[in-house]
Amino acid sequence: MGNTTSISKYHISEYVKYEPGKRYKKYNSDVFWRGEKVHQANGVFFIDMNTGYGKDDKYIFYNGRKIGRLYKHFVSFSNGYAKDDKNKYFRGELLNGK
Repeated sequence: MGNTTSISKYHISEYVKYEPGKRYKKYNSDVFWRGEKVHQANGVFFIDMNTGYGKDDKYIFYNGRKIGRLYKHFVSFSNGYAKDDKNKYFRGELLNGK
């Protein structure tokens, strides 16, 4: 798959933060989704929201892909929905105007 970085070369004990049930993993300042590096994600500030959504200090992500800019009060729900002060999402897709 091109120029992707895989987490498989790291031992699980090397994770900076590992919690069972989390979908994203962090190693140093990198973030991984199912073993593939999440580009543009800042592992220093990254938070796994346990719903497929994650966020860092600038962006929000869904299932390992960047879906938008982070605005205040971003929250996600277990049914695939998420929202912030400006947008609503369903399974990572923008719902505004639909």
